[in-house]
Amino acid sequence: MGMIDIISAIKDNNYLALKELLKKGEDPNQDIEISEDEYAPLLFFALRCRVDVDMIKLLVESGADIDYLSDDGVGVLDEAVVFGQIDTIRYLISELGMDINTTKRKSGMTPFMQACCYGDLELISYIKESGADINVRDKNGMNALDYAKKLGQKKVKDFLENIVE
Repeated sequence: MGMIDIISAIKDNNYLALKELLKKGEDPNQDIEISEDEYAPLLFFALRCRVDVDMIKLLVESGADIDYLSDDGVGVLDEAVVFGQIDTIRYLISELGMDINTTKRKSGMTPFMQACCYGDLELISYIKESGADINVRDKNGMNALDYAKKLGQKKVKDFLENIVE
């Protein structure tokens, strides 16, 4: 049992192995090196590995801190958006009640703005249907539509321009 085992279980998307390791006492909040000189809890590592939502649920049910924030204020919901984890985002919003409009990011960028940067219309539609405020602005005065235009996300731009608010 150890760090290598838990990293392997997550990288392999191996639910049973992860469950057994957590049952034997592995800490769901231990930090993992996720990139050079950057450490984050297992939950962030799992999101970056794009594991199934059941793996995320297992970590949360085992005590993973869903309120963890990076030094820049990036939270679990932000990280799930960055890595296009729509099933996990549904879980975080629908089952855990995370607020899609809350951001702790130093930039003020919301999960909705982030989704618009990546251009995944299914994800953007879900987040919008979950109550995202499309007009909120970040610390630079930009909103989701501004980001879509800036990044050349034509489909997102068209989608946002057709929403009547």
